[in-house]
Amino acid sequence: RIMRDFDGTRIVTSQDLLRASEVCDRLLIVDQGRIVSDGDMQQLLGDESLLEKHGLEFLGHCPNCRQRLQ
Repeated sequence: RIMRDFDGTRIVTSQDLLRASEVCDRLLIVDQGRIVSDGDMQQLLGDESLLEKHGLEFLGHCPNCRQRLQ
């Protein structure tokens, strides 16, 4: 809740894409210590081949996340 209500810049590190999608608009994907993708959360989470290539999976099981991704 604190993260959602904070009006400043947030830097979040997480392997939990579902949680990150609830509080972030921008996503950086880091693989083997290198930034491999940087962009809009909705676009990157919608790119299944990108996620799969870097060993990630986004299931989007929360109602807020589904709305954000549509």
